[in-house]
Amino acid sequence: MKALAWHGTHDVRVDTVPDPAIEQPT
Repeated sequence: MKALAWHGTHDVRVDTVPDPAIEQPT
């Protein structure tokens, strides 16, 4: 999926990241 990622001052990019998943359901 696409996500807005902050890489540093004045450096914000749209990156492809893995889909979020629930690791420990409560």
